[in-house]
Amino acid sequence: AAVIPVHIGHIKSTGVPFWGMSRDACALIEKARAEGVPVTADQYPYISSGPDGNTQLFKWQPYLRESIPFGDEDRSAKVRELKDRIRARMDEDATFASQVEKDVYHEILARGGADRMFISEYDERPAYIGKTLAELAELRDESLYATARYLQLDHDARIRSYSMSEEDIHYYLTRDYITVATDGFGLPGRHPRSYGTYPRVMRKYVLDEEVITLPFFIRKSTSLPAAIMGWDDRGWIKKDYRAD
Repeated sequence: AAVIPVHIGHIKSTGVPFWGMSRDACALIEKARAEGVPVTADQYPYISSGPDGNTQLFKWQPYLRESIPFGDEDRSAKVRELKDRIRARMDEDATFASQVEKDVYHEILARGGADRMFISEYDERPAYIGKTLAELAELRDESLYATARYLQLDHDARIRSYSMSEEDIHYYLTRDYITVATDGFGLPGRHPRSYGTYPRVMRKYVLDEEVITLPFFIRKSTSLPAAIMGWDDRGWIKKDYRAD
């Protein structure tokens, strides 16, 4: 039988229902590895998630079957147009509107809960910045869904969610087959993982909290990813190896 390497990108346990399941996930990986399947993974060291730093509670992709690349120069205008179409469909179709509401509540839970979702940008109401979705719903005396709709379907507020637990971050870090990765890309001002991942592991998890040792972290950042990629000329300080 073929032995095909398996790599899990940015492994994590996202959402309240999945907190604490890092041990279960790793148990499955370790069972496969013990049976000879070369399974590895990578993680980023943040409890916040979101490709552009924004949690979008209204998912136009599954509803309208359309997507917009993050680098699209007209992304903002196109997103507003898709939101208009969702609102129009909700006004015409009560069943669809009910499903959207259920999906929003599911997404709130999947993103750590309303008390872990903070308004990060909202030009029209700067006083809302820094408040949680839960706080704003109480302030506005309405449901979480109504507040979410006001913020992101009727307007363009950005929300930063903290959907993971430190316990899971710690456990994944201690696994010797999980490397560290930024999962970042070049959106100015939007993606701290692009620049902060390795300093954060060093400062927070090696020096301050001592979750892992320095040698363990160095291996995670050098020889382990090189081995995962199949590079036999880097990852170590050796003669004739590449110095990157």
